[in-house]
Amino acid sequence: MSVPYVLRTTIAACKNLNPGFGEAGSVLGASIWRRFWHVTLPLISPGVFAGALFSVLISLDNLGVSYFFGSANTTTLPVVMLSYLQNQFDPSIAAISTCRC
Repeated sequence: MSVPYVLRTTIAACKNLNPGFGEAGSVLGASIWRRFWHVTLPLISPGVFAGALFSVLISLDNLGVSYFFGSANTTTLPVVMLSYLQNQFDPSIAAISTCRC
């Protein structure tokens, strides 16, 4: 469910990428993987990070899907947070859940 958020921000970062940087890496003898790792990835990392942050926030907000994907052996973080709110009287989870970026 969160993949579109990551794709949207990453594609936007890739569209703003200057192709001259990759060409400069090719001229200097870098392979395609080295060019990606040392040139492209650092330039698009803010878009990847923003997409990851959006996906985490969306997945924490959607409790119904978290109930669906959880099982008897595993529980997801939103379900644990909800059970902590129901069973504990410590307001720290409520304070953390109100913080949005």
